[in-house]
Amino acid sequence: MTETAAAVIVMADTIHIAVRSIPAGAQKVAGYVTGSSDVRWTAEDWARFNGVKVGINQMAGSDPLLGDVFDVEPGAWSIKEAAQASRERQAHGLEVSLYTSQSLATPLVKACFAVGVTSGNLWVANWNLSQAEATAIVMHRHQPWPVQAVQWAQGSDPNALIPSSDPMLATYNLSVTAPSWPTGAA
Repeated sequence: MTETAAAVIVMADTIHIAVRSIPAGAQKVAGYVTGSSDVRWTAEDWARFNGVKVGINQMAGSDPLLGDVFDVEPGAWSIKEAAQASRERQAHGLEVSLYTSQSLATPLVKACFAVGVTSGNLWVANWNLSQAEATAIVMHRHQPWPVQAVQWAQGSDPNALIPSSDPMLATYNLSVTAPSWPTGAA
């Protein structure tokens, strides 16, 4: 393992109905704390894992204090809604973390600055990257909005990563993350 690879942790994320596809020994997992019953993780889902657990809030208009990261994409939080909700998290002394496609990261950060949120963390998705390229992005700590995680692939087996832009080809997503992100995760 290279020094760069040792400085990140691979995280798997999925919706409730596919949670059993993630290997139980995963070091870090992300699951939904909002959404419909087929999306939102149950207490049993969370209990399946002993590693770091990251809560994803994907339901615009829900309590912005829920979870660790806002999901900013079609069908979830809009850029404007996420910026406003981030301001509320910040007012409560909570870390701000936002998931979005890499192409929307700049407009999202600009929207946050416009409402007074001048720092936070990004988890970006770019399935055109290799794991090494995703790791290099995480290792380059851009301030005041560091990219703490990069979703680069999907897989259905821990030994057979399937990079794909088609979510139907795999059962969970894979990201490389900074070991200490998010700070409040269980």
